[in-house]
Amino acid sequence: MIKRLTLVLALAFVVGMAFNAYAEVQNVKVSGDFSLQGVAREAFDLGSTVAANDVGRSAVDGTVMITRLKVDADLTDNVMATVGIRNEQVWGTSSRTTTGDGDFHISLGFVTLKEFFYDWLTLKLGFQPIRLGSGLLIGDADTNRVASGPLGNEFGDLSTKKAFNGLVGVMDFNPLTLTLGAVKAAEGSVDNASDDQNVFVVNADYNTGVMKTVGSLYYVLKDTSKTDVNNIGARVTSMPIENLSVSAEYVQQLLKNIRKDNNHSTANAILLGATYSMPEVSMKPSIGLDYARLSRNWDVMYEDISPADIFNAITPNTDAQIIGATATAKPLEDLSVKLRYMNAQLVDAVGDTTLPLWPFSSATSYYNMTDSKGLGNEVDLHLTYDYTEDVKFGLMLGYFKPGDAFDETNRKAASQVIGSMKVTF
Repeated sequence: MIKRLTLVLALAFVVGMAFNAYAEVQNVKVSGDFSLQGVAREAFDLGSTVAANDVGRSAVDGTVMITRLKVDADLTDNVMATVGIRNEQVWGTSSRTTTGDGDFHISLGFVTLKEFFYDWLTLKLGFQPIRLGSGLLIGDADTNRVASGPLGNEFGDLSTKKAFNGLVGVMDFNPLTLTLGAVKAAEGSVDNASDDQNVFVVNADYNTGVMKTVGSLYYVLKDTSKTDVNNIGARVTSMPIENLSVSAEYVQQLLKNIRKDNNHSTANAILLGATYSMPEVSMKPSIGLDYARLSRNWDVMYEDISPADIFNAITPNTDAQIIGATATAKPLEDLSVKLRYMNAQLVDAVGDTTLPLWPFSSATSYYNMTDSKGLGNEVDLHLTYDYTEDVKFGLMLGYFKPGDAFDETNRKAASQVIGSMKVTF
């Protein structure tokens, strides 16, 4: 990948010199946000007596502060440069004077080249947000369940870190749009290309122009030294009647174990969803139903889907069948309410062994399981109050009741309360 990327950059340099292009700043936009979240969590270890889980997860609380600043500079000749910095910390555990934890880090750093040689081609190069469709495969570099950094295992799922290092080309042949991407997901030793983790994406979207229907076909390859993960997927979104949005997605996954004589295994994922909104009715209610099935061997890749707040924080999105219902309303002009219910079942019961449902980021943690399939039920309530156009206050309540797939030694209900304030500018 590096050799190919180097060749592309070298070619762009030569052509750029030939055309003698000159870019200067035409417009600069500065934006950002600041958020405080007071978090209280109970039994996110599900009461587990397993030693690896006994790391203070039974009750945690703290204040998470996240500060982000973004600068977009419009240059001549359809060139835009974007730079972002981010600071994340838990009050009392890190500060800007400590090394690493509380420092400001580069959260974005990329260049957008519109009409790159052709009016239908846009090129983005650098550290940038990349999301494929629903976020089932690509949306978060370390998945949205956990994140390394100053928020620690206790609050890592609240991190805003999303960007990837990569090169993305978008070709707009309206109504067909082709997207090609090459991502450096992980760099091993710089002098050993075989231990890198690269991702390659080919995506085609076709807008039919009928009932807002868009069909997509895509191929995603995660290339690693241990296992290659090939994904072939199809996705459809549509609005068959006014205010009703529906979606369907299917992915077939082929895992090739390079270190075990190229052994192969397969997995698949299904996502279905429908949302009906009533904007003309008092309180503007909406109701949505969704279904997800992720087979037991499913590789979560770089997912950015969240079945439910607590369930998402303590389990990976694999070997699970999930049914969800969401209702929203605006009882007051400045108050929004969202209620979410989720039921989760195992696709394959694992028997009297251990299932790799790791809480937080410890890959050595596990839960004792039974031969049943019921993972549990969760109810989440989100309240958002618009104090001004720029300031929002929020309250998140969550309750997860483990099912009988969990052994009695780790079947304690988990709960959380998060109060927040966010200022956007």
